[in-house]
Amino acid sequence: GSPSEVQFAARQVKGIMNKITRERFEPLYAQLLDCSLAEAGREVVEVVAREVFGKATAEHLLIELYADVCVRLRGDLEALSDGLEVRFKRHLVTQCEALFTRHLQP
Repeated sequence: GSPSEVQFAARQVKGIMNKITRERFEPLYAQLLDCSLAEAGREVVEVVAREVFGKATAEHLLIELYADVCVRLRGDLEALSDGLEVRFKRHLVTQCEALFTRHLQP
């Protein structure tokens, strides 16, 4: 996708992740999935992974909610796209490795 498409989708993803709660999960998750499957999906999936990971590490009380987002998104991307779930998982692992490495340094 073009830079403007990706930037627009990134703003949407951030807005969705700021609003998501257990009570509002279904409609907001549907919007998140739509963003991930849009034309700029390859780049947007990386934004989604980064946002979900950031929220999960910063907001521990909602970690189960963010884990649900990851599980659902991986399954839905696997069913509805051509390889986006692999990109999503890879980007989540990269986020984990970076955080782990950062905390190991003296």
